[in-house]
Amino acid sequence: MKKGFTLIELLAVIVILSITVTIVIVRIDKNIKDTTKFSNERLAETLEDAAILFVENYKNELTNFSTKKVDLIRINQLINKGLIDQKIIKDSLTNVVLVAEVNGTIKSKYIKTSKPVIFLNGPSQISLKKGETYVEYGAYVAIPETEVKVLENNYISSNSINTSTVGKYEKTYSYTSATNVIREIYVIN
Repeated sequence: MKKGFTLIELLAVIVILSITVTIVIVRIDKNIKDTTKFSNERLAETLEDAAILFVENYKNELTNFSTKKVDLIRINQLINKGLIDQKIIKDSLTNVVLVAEVNGTIKSKYIKTSKPVIFLNGPSQISLKKGETYVEYGAYVAIPETEVKVLENNYISSNSINTSTVGKYEKTYSYTSATNVIREIYVIN
């Protein structure tokens, strides 16, 4: 009777262990990427909330906001006013938060470069019962150091929204050099 393992058995064990390790590494990498994405999204929300507080408390320090209803707030301005802690900042302090007054409400968007930002009126997802009429809420574009204006219909594209057919439909709002924004419309039974 033999004691020990044959070479084939040892190779089979090594292959199984290699496959297991590969699967574990791929899952860990995905978890790290998901966590980083989630962390970055929460940081952006924190910066946007701090920018709204800045407008509410230090509006007089913004040169364009009172006349043009749009301005840029540098991250270091939020730090200097104590609205955020520098320890939470991962990106360059040259990044900014665009703030705009849209229909009497202060809106904000964390951006890495000074470019126009589209803000939707109403929700980004709408559910309609089959047969209901879709009503377009519209959108605004905030152009840094220039103005906030209604996004005209020629900047809105969509596949046909057929409320008599159940499904998902999208409207895309675009403007020169701005990141497109999508509104999802769900027609349900």
